[in-house]
Amino acid sequence: MITLNIGKSRVNFMSSHKNNFIPSCLFSQKGVTIIEIVIAVAIVGILSAIATYSFIEINKKAYATVARYDANRFFNAQKEYYFEHDLFFGKQGDIISGNPGVPSTANFGDFEPSNNVIMKIISVESENEPFTVEIRLRTVNLLFEFNRITNDFELIEVEP
Repeated sequence: MITLNIGKSRVNFMSSHKNNFIPSCLFSQKGVTIIEIVIAVAIVGILSAIATYSFIEINKKAYATVARYDANRFFNAQKEYYFEHDLFFGKQGDIISGNPGVPSTANFGDFEPSNNVIMKIISVESENEPFTVEIRLRTVNLLFEFNRITNDFELIEVEP
């Protein structure tokens, strides 16, 4: 057996022949313990849980952006329709669907929401009062209020 000292480390070499040196650590019976495996699996589990949560939050933000985009398009279409016909289209309970499984309850002209977006007119008080539109896109529910006097809309509620 030959011992090689490198700094503070020591490596032992075994030889059955003169010129064939094999490190002795290859012959040891030491393996990985169950505790080490459990710790490694726990670390991987924690990292995957953090990554999944981050991915879900990023998706929710993307869905909210699409819903806001559709709200903006919807209210612009409302303004255009009002200037042409002197009234707003849609009545309370109307559904505007971009989801193939959910039919729209009224014809809204050229306006069509994005895929999987469902819009529902919640409340229409009178001609000069604001009306509320709920927009759903998978895990995001947004409520927008459209003010007919100022021709502006605002987000009034976000449901997770």
